[in-house]
Formats: sequence, structure tokens, C-alpha cells
Amino acid sequence: TSIACNLALEIGNLADRDCALVDLDLQFGDVALNFDAEPRYTIHDLAAAGHELDRNVLSTTITTLPCKVAFIARPDTIEQSEAVTPDVVHRVLELTTVIYENVVVDVPGVFEPRTIAAMGQADLILIVCQLVVPSLRNAKRLMDALSRMGVPQERMEIVVNRSDGKAGRITEADVESTMRKKVFATIPNDYQFVARSIDFGRPIAAMDRNSPVRAAIRK
Repeated sequence: TSIACNLALEIGNLADRDCALVDLDLQFGDVALNFDAEPRYTIHDLAAAGHELDRNVLSTTITTLPCKVAFIARPDTIEQSEAVTPDVVHRVLELTTVIYENVVVDVPGVFEPRTIAAMGQADLILIVCQLVVPSLRNAKRLMDALSRMGVPQERMEIVVNRSDGKAGRITEADVESTMRKKVFATIPNDYQFVARSIDFGRPIAAMDRNSPVRAAIRK
């Protein structure tokens, strides 16, 4: 989620126009928390709009921030997430991509119909993993599942998160060998700094514009 939030901010600032960010971790999403924001509306309101959901409804529901990020928050309660069906996800993303040139979607680590709907519409899917066996194994499982769905290799990229640059038991070479694909990007490990950024609800760029983590995401 931190990568998604800061990626949306950097895209927005580089493009000099708002980047849309959709929180599809419908039960426990933290996009709003990452920006210390209290949205008036959530994706549940979009689901409740039913057939009336159109560009005007979405435009008035999305939360626009001064940092060139406009986000759609997860529902207020866990129970409300049930109203967000795959069809709702498809419609929300369809409208969002009409209004905004750039859209980032934060999906949970669960392969289910709503996340499948989102990934099926994506131009690029970033599979984030860490240099530990369970994470690498799950990344491979996800890539294989997406491949079976017909998602081409060129629409999937591997991002190694929290890399300390040291030669450990699992290396980036192991990732590339397992995934049969080059690593697209590497985010350095600075857990305490990123944790402070999340706790204070301030993007990485606002905490330290020269942060190596920010530089990696911006790249």
C-alpha cells in the first residue's frame, strides 16, 4: 500500500495532473491512512449508486488531495465490502480511466473475483515481493495464475521490496530465475523511515525528498 500511495503521488507530480488511486483492499485498506485523510465517500457509495453510477457521480465522490492524488477509499465497515461486486469494480475502474490519465490500484494479497476484475483491466501489473522464500513463492503463484488467465508476460513486472543490497540467502538473481523474468524495480529497505511516514500519514516525499526509497519509487 505504501508503494501504491507514493507511486500515485510521484506519477501525479511528474505528469502535473491528478493521478487516481483506488483502494481495493476492501476490508483492511490503508490508503486514506497513508495520507492522513478522512474521505467523505468511499467505494461503497459508488456501489450503492447502482445504475446511476456515471462520471459525474464518481467525480463528486472521489477524494482529491493537494498533492495531485485523487483516491477512492475502501468502505467504512467490513460488512459494506460485500456490496462491492466484480461488476462494480469493473465499472469504477472503467470510469476512473476515462476521467484520469493515470490510475494506480492497490489490491490485497488475495486472488478473488474482485481483484481479478481489476487486474484484468490493468495495463501493467506490478507484483511486489520480498527476498524471502514465502514471498517469492507466492509471487510465482500469482504470476502463474495470471498467465493461465491469459495475461501476457509484458503486462506483468516484478518489484523487489525492502532490499538491503546485501547478498543474503535469496538474491535478485534467484527471483529472476524463479520468475523467469528480469526484476523491474528494487525498493531499498528503510523500514523505520517508511513506518514513520505511514504513522504520520505523510507521503515519503513530504518526509524526506532525498530518501532512497522515494528515489526508487520515482524511478
